Amino acid sequence: ISHSDSHKYSVLDFQRYFKSQKEWDDHIEDFKINPSKRFESWHENVQTGNRTPVETTIRYIEIHNNGYLLTISRDIAERLESENKVKANEAHLQAVLDCSPESIWSVNENYELLFANRVFADAFMQVFNVKLEKGIRMIDTVPPELGHLYKERYDHVLKNNILEFTESVPSPNGTRRTNISMIPVVINDKVTAVSGFGMDLTEQEENRMVLRQSEN
Repeated sequence: ISHSDSHKYSVLDFQRYFKSQKEWDDHIEDFKINPSKRFESWHENVQTGNRTPVETTIRYIEIHNNGYLLTISRDIAERLESENKVKANEAHLQAVLDCSPESIWSVNENYELLFANRVFADAFMQVFNVKLEKGIRMIDTVPPELGHLYKERYDHVLKNNILEFTESVPSPNGTRRTNISMIPVVINDKVTAVSGFGMDLTEQEENRMVLRQSEN
C-alpha cells in the first residue's frame, strides 16, 4: 500500500485483533485512562509470512481536541538473540559449577544472592531451612548474630580484600569443619560483588587425627 493510498484504509483493515468499530473505540478509551503502554509482540509480513519480534510503544496524545495514537516499533531480534545466548551461557556455567564438590556462591554490594551452586544451596537448605533464590538478601536468611558477622566479612571483601578462614558449620550429620575463601569480583576497576568458595575439611581433619593417634 502506497503512502498516497493509506487514507483509504482504517485500522480495522490492518489489525485483525479488532473485530468491530466498538472494540477499537473501547481500545481508544482505555488509552485515555492509561495513555502510555509498552509491550513485545511480533510483526508478520502478510506476503512472505516472515515474523519479526518487535518492542512497541504506544502513546495517546491530543492535538486541538483530537485524539491520536502515536506508535513506535523497533526490531528487537538482535537483543533477543543476545539474551538467549546469555541464558545458554548461564545454564552451561550453572551445570559446570554444580559438578564442583565445593560450595560456591556470590553476592552483590547489597548482599543479594547472584549465584549459588547445588552443593551450597543444598547445604544451606539443610542447615537454615531456606531455599535460596537469586536476589535473596543473604544476611537476612540466617540468625542475626551470624548475619552481622557475614555482613562484616562481605564488607571487608567489598573493599577489595581477600578473606580466608576456617569455621565450624552445623549440619544434620553433626558439625562440619569448612575452609571458606571470599574474594572480590572486580569489573572495570570497581568491586561489584563477592564470590565465596567453601571446602569441607571434616574428613581430612578426622583422617589426620587418626593418623596422629596411630603414630602415637
